[in-house]
Amino acid sequence: MRVDKHLLFVVLAVAVGVALLAWIASVSSPQGTGVTTNTGAAATTGATSGIGGRTVTLTDLAGRRVTLRVPVERVVVIDGGHTGYIVAIDAVAGERGLRAIVGLDLSEWRRVRPQLYTLYVSTHPWLARVADVGASYKQLDIEEIIRLKPDAVLAHPTAFERLRESGGLARLEKAGIPVVVIDFHSEEWSKTKRSIEILGVLFGAEDRARELIEWYREHLRLVEERVGDLHKPPVYIEAGYRAWRTWGSGYMWGRLVEIAGGKNIAGGLFPRSGDVNPEFVAEAQPEVIIVTGGWWASGGPRLGPNVTREEALRSLAEWVNRTILSTTPALRHYRVCAVYHALARTVWDVVGLEYLAKAIHPAAMRDVNVTRDLEEFFERFLSIPFRGTWFVCLEPPRRQVTITDALGRRVTITAPAQRIAVMYGLEDLVAVGGEDALSRLVALNRFRYERWRPDWWYMWTSHFPWMKELPNTGQPGYGLNLESIIESKPDVLIVAAFMYKQLVESGAIEKLERAGIPVVVIDFVPKTTSLEEHLEAVRRSIYALGVITGYEDRAERLYKLYEEHVEHVIERVSGLEPTRVLVLATWSKWRAYGAGGMYQVWITLANGENIAADVVKGTSGDINPEHVIKRNPQVIIFTCNNNIVTAEGTKQIEVIGYTVNSTEPAKRVLRALIERPGWEKLEAVKSCRVYLIHHGLSHGHVFQYVALEYIAKWLHPEAFADLDPHKSLEEFFEEYMPFPLRGVWAVGLCGA
Repeated sequence: MRVDKHLLFVVLAVAVGVALLAWIASVSSPQGTGVTTNTGAAATTGATSGIGGRTVTLTDLAGRRVTLRVPVERVVVIDGGHTGYIVAIDAVAGERGLRAIVGLDLSEWRRVRPQLYTLYVSTHPWLARVADVGASYKQLDIEEIIRLKPDAVLAHPTAFERLRESGGLARLEKAGIPVVVIDFHSEEWSKTKRSIEILGVLFGAEDRARELIEWYREHLRLVEERVGDLHKPPVYIEAGYRAWRTWGSGYMWGRLVEIAGGKNIAGGLFPRSGDVNPEFVAEAQPEVIIVTGGWWASGGPRLGPNVTREEALRSLAEWVNRTILSTTPALRHYRVCAVYHALARTVWDVVGLEYLAKAIHPAAMRDVNVTRDLEEFFERFLSIPFRGTWFVCLEPPRRQVTITDALGRRVTITAPAQRIAVMYGLEDLVAVGGEDALSRLVALNRFRYERWRPDWWYMWTSHFPWMKELPNTGQPGYGLNLESIIESKPDVLIVAAFMYKQLVESGAIEKLERAGIPVVVIDFVPKTTSLEEHLEAVRRSIYALGVITGYEDRAERLYKLYEEHVEHVIERVSGLEPTRVLVLATWSKWRAYGAGGMYQVWITLANGENIAADVVKGTSGDINPEHVIKRNPQVIIFTCNNNIVTAEGTKQIEVIGYTVNSTEPAKRVLRALIERPGWEKLEAVKSCRVYLIHHGLSHGHVFQYVALEYIAKWLHPEAFADLDPHKSLEEFFEEYMPFPLRGVWAVGLCGA
């Protein structure tokens, strides 16, 4: 028999082609989505199949195994009128995906998302002619869906449950129409990722789905890293279409608040959403209030593609103008923001998450331009143009106010200051004004941190990396950077008392005044053993920071805390026998703190006797070793800045501070420091009452009352057996700092 060589070649070519197509289909199935494939010639739903058509079996977000032909060419989207799934399809499959939509709740789309409807229809006019199949929460037209003969019906979990309970699911399955459940509503990364992967399979856009997943993951990771271990302020999130409507922590905006680093005050009240009593919100005292905005007939904040910033701010202010809300810290400090409601429940919700994080943690997200991220999302993934206003926050009214600083100077500033330069007192500024105040920092004395407080510098920059790039104010006597301060255009410059003196002597203060930069002096360094005078100096500094930041109420609360802790120590030591004590620096072998320094104040207030006071008349100076032996201290305290005197000279050894995780390095240093002739006979050494304390804890900052507690406990252990100074410091960080306490701040040779 004769074989036609040309025919044989064609047959072989076809066979090879079919095998190749089968192999491509088998390896192109996305991993981790539960998708299996089988190429074939015809789709079971009757849709036309191209040469690359294939049958897949996937596991949807309801855990169901669904078999259908892909890529789909006809799709019905249940409840698509809320735009979330339209955006998702556009982001994954572009115009080709949008053209596949043959049915959705068109009238609801016009009603609930009029701005997005107009934006999409003006870009893709055919969308206005898509069949209206009704909504699952109103009247879903199953007959119309069957008539449309879609390759697939997309539904979110709640719509799917309604479909099943109503019998609609059984009717669709009987008609051979597969229903695929995808889930963006839960706001869970794993479900969002799987939903995007499924859309990639359905529309034959796996590569673009992977690109979108990577973009989403990158921005989600950014938020998670930035909010990290920061404290979670209480947040009230409200629906802009209905006052007092909010969400639980497991659903939609309620869950996003938690991911963004906030504590949802209604977190445990609802599995999804519900209404709260106004009194509940007032009692919860939220520090941040966020309202979702849109364009609803019921009012609410105006946000979206057709809204100006001015209109958004005006409508937000009107919406939250309720007497009971005015009692909350959020309203008092203007920590009130609005975010576009439609940013939730779809693939751009990660940008909504960024907006929430920026509202809740303004310092952590300070260098993140969220609107630019949203613009990038539009440019890379959507077929519609970006415009309008999607997020706003209220702005506090500003006024001219004259304050009295720590030196008694009358200084006029514009408050609350929006641009703050700090030469000294960052910790105190943030303790009073919180992360909100930190976000307004425009210049900082980085020199001080890098040279004398490297562990504190790590504490700040590990949480707020942008601080590394702040203009450096420098410090008088160590390279003052006057030009940098002036170029930063601060509303106020905060300095310590000793710095102000140097600014005056150098003539720098005149240049700052000519530049219109007011200088406010704060001073927490203890200078007097008079309790009344000491507290008044502290009060002035705290209250000045309260006016500068706009947090006068928080300043008052902080001052009361300081006062209570100090007075508690004074009351306890009354009538006790004074304890002899010596305070030495770790960086110079015989440098002792004498009659004129902060340790003299703490020792006196704690009812101790400073054995160096009668020979060292200033703040500090070298003490004669024989005097130490003669006076025989009962307690020895080393103040430490991680510069340690050794036999080879002074070395920088990390033994104390935020970055230290064990007390052993400090104890080794203490054992070495007491190896001095005759010290083995000292009462302090024999009784193992030798201690080391962080030098920065001892003076110059609002948390220095903890140093007084440590000293009082070391001098009078029986009287303060129940006092835990470390717990006091932990509580201060918990209440007044943006991050938790870490590290080792005080150590005893024979225990804490």
